[in-house]
Amino acid sequence: MSSFKKRTSVNQPKLPPGSRLSAHNGQLLTSTGVPSFDDVLGGGLPIGSVLMIKEDKHTDYAQVLLKYFLAQGIASKRAILLASADEDPKKFVDSLPDFGGDKTEEKEPKEKEASEGQDEKMTIAWRYQSLPKLNVSAAGLSSFKKSAMPSVGEAASVYCHSFDLTKRMSELSIESASKHLINMDDWEEEDDCTKLIEEIRAQIEREFSPSSTSPSGTRNILRIGVHSFASMFWKRRNEQDMFRFLHALRGLLRFSFGVCVLTVPAHLYGAESGFIRKLEHMCDAVVEIESFAGSEKLADFSSDYHGFFHVRKLPVLNTIVSSSVKLSVLQSSHSTTNNLAFKLRRKRFTIETFHLPIEGGVGERRTSSKPDEDQKKKEPSTFKKGPKVGCGSMAGKKDPLEF
Repeated sequence: MSSFKKRTSVNQPKLPPGSRLSAHNGQLLTSTGVPSFDDVLGGGLPIGSVLMIKEDKHTDYAQVLLKYFLAQGIASKRAILLASADEDPKKFVDSLPDFGGDKTEEKEPKEKEASEGQDEKMTIAWRYQSLPKLNVSAAGLSSFKKSAMPSVGEAASVYCHSFDLTKRMSELSIESASKHLINMDDWEEEDDCTKLIEEIRAQIEREFSPSSTSPSGTRNILRIGVHSFASMFWKRRNEQDMFRFLHALRGLLRFSFGVCVLTVPAHLYGAESGFIRKLEHMCDAVVEIESFAGSEKLADFSSDYHGFFHVRKLPVLNTIVSSSVKLSVLQSSHSTTNNLAFKLRRKRFTIETFHLPIEGGVGERRTSSKPDEDQKKKEPSTFKKGPKVGCGSMAGKKDPLEF
């Protein structure tokens, strides 16, 4: 019998509720609030990272993802910090979606799939009817993640909650949440970035740094949301103030229990702006929302999807390769990371693999029409073929070699 015993620490640090360890590199992850978005990132957003969402010109889909991120923090009993110079933060928080609709969200897609499966049967490859269908919806990804990677801690039994966009979060849930709202429109300083980083630093040093909590105590995660960063309402002296803010923010989050999601109106600076490229380099992950609104060429896809979901940069912390390469279901082909599209349904936001529709539409005619047959009958007699004449046969007589 071997006398080997694994050396374990008596006081192991407890993981924060609403978080889990990555199966790829052991990185601490937290959910964005959207199961399919977590899958694209490789299981969730790493703690200590900064996620940048490039806003769309015609729609506010990026703000929907920011609402999911903040609502997930309130649902998990975590602290949130929201800073905005464009919109009142209190009104923004009051419009967060409600959570707790897991049963209703899961029943509707299953009933739809069952009815569609009975009506639309395969007529060509009938042998494939018994094979299971690949479910790339948000419900399918969430069920896959729950079975593959269970959540950590009894207090956070649900890693990613299910939200209903048709309902608003109750006032009791919002009032009882630990939140810090910053309306930068009330500030009189010339540089909003310098004062905002000081506000974030004070919040982190108070209770979200490793030195503020004991190893045996319960750790908390601060979710930081920045609404429309670098918009025209932000007061700054020059562009360098924006770069200093992101550089200082990444340094604070690397050594604390915090994560940040900021939306950027990139369309205000042009498609090939060097300013936006520099902002992307200062962030850990970058995604872009490109809706079909305002585009005539992509109008045919609007019935199935609402826009493209471009992944510009994946988070790579404490590793060489992003965990999304090995753990993502939507990007399992590894061919490209920009073949994704999103849907904004009545109750939820989902990200799926983009597929081209049938050429010509669903109602395209597959058989030849009757006018074509009539046209063939009306061909001139000169094009009609006469009797074949074989070698050595006489005209008007049947060829003996003809079978």
